[in-house]
Amino acid sequence: MPVRRLREDEQLEVARKREEDSAAREAGRRNRALLATYTSEKDIDDARGRALAENRIAVKEIEARIAELKKRQVGYEKELEFYQGKAKPPGKLAEDIKNAEIDLSAHEELLAAKKKEVDSINARYDEDKRRYAELTKQK
Repeated sequence: MPVRRLREDEQLEVARKREEDSAAREAGRRNRALLATYTSEKDIDDARGRALAENRIAVKEIEARIAELKKRQVGYEKELEFYQGKAKPPGKLAEDIKNAEIDLSAHEELLAAKKKEVDSINARYDEDKRRYAELTKQK
């Protein structure tokens, strides 16, 4: 039994070492890619600015679409009021109202995701900048 335990320990050690080597290779690859992508910390700041600007544009587009959907919903509500007590509203109107609600919900979720994305953009570029400074300081 002790011999079997020793072999299991050796296998575990080999597996752990293989994992460490793989992680080290991946870190080296990421570091080389970082150094190949940016020539200075200013490049990282510029890239962050572009990413944040793209995010702001997307947020504005989504907000405009939400406003458009809300305006459309008001029109549907007015049309629905027209039918109150007179006749049954057309099936298409009910379908349009339902579709507008679904679209509005989806766009509101997308807007929330885009607003949260700002934090991840900043975190990613902060980490790139930290690693860049660390790597260029070693040279």
